[in-house]
Amino acid sequence: MFAASSLTDSMQQLAQEYEEKTGVRVDLSFGASSRLAQQISRGAPADVMISAGAHPVDGLEDEGLVVEGSRRPLLTNRLALVVRAADAERVISLEGLAEAGGMLAIADPDFAPAGVYAKEALIRLGLWEVFEPRLVYGANVRTTLGYVESGNVAAALVYQTDAFVSEGIAVVETLPEGVHAPIVYPAVVLEASDKEEQAAAFIDFLESEDASHVFRAAGFEIVAMRLLPAADSLLTLVGLERSICLERGES
Repeated sequence: MFAASSLTDSMQQLAQEYEEKTGVRVDLSFGASSRLAQQISRGAPADVMISAGAHPVDGLEDEGLVVEGSRRPLLTNRLALVVRAADAERVISLEGLAEAGGMLAIADPDFAPAGVYAKEALIRLGLWEVFEPRLVYGANVRTTLGYVESGNVAAALVYQTDAFVSEGIAVVETLPEGVHAPIVYPAVVLEASDKEEQAAAFIDFLESEDASHVFRAAGFEIVAMRLLPAADSLLTLVGLERSICLERGES
């Protein structure tokens, strides 16, 4: 299974629980969602992909690499400004960091959806031109967070869930929802899979109440189909997920 790097801790725990319950082993591979999609497009074997954003999965669907009807919006996330805990009193907002001339790390927008969301937020907040000369790019969210942990940058814009699993890191600001497109994690079964039923069953497990406890503990919000109260809520969510691409002029 291929999954966005921001899912690393949650998926490792859930894969172990799933194997204990069913005897089915789930092999995991994590990375920036766009890079994972590129690997799948080039023939890398995988049964399931969970992307941090709609666009990588949209591309796979356009190529006919996703089992029709298998796409399920699973989770949502938020962007947060994080610093080392020791610096939390000195850096309290993006605007304050801009005024202080501090370095900011974001995931590379060319490869990681987190970077796309971060760039979009900085543009909408009128801070892109201020920070662009001072940006440090990470290959994925975990690498980006590492720049803060090591002290190479003053702060980073990462998913709030990544801040939850890093000791010595403090969230000083959670960005308002309106400054970037909704961060939705779709899960799909891939056409190349020779275990389609097992792959769909694993996604069913990820939509279960047991799995939702793990995701919530990691800071995710649950939006999976099975937990939605009504059909109109599902239609709203699918439209929300698609808006990530529409707001960027993509289809």
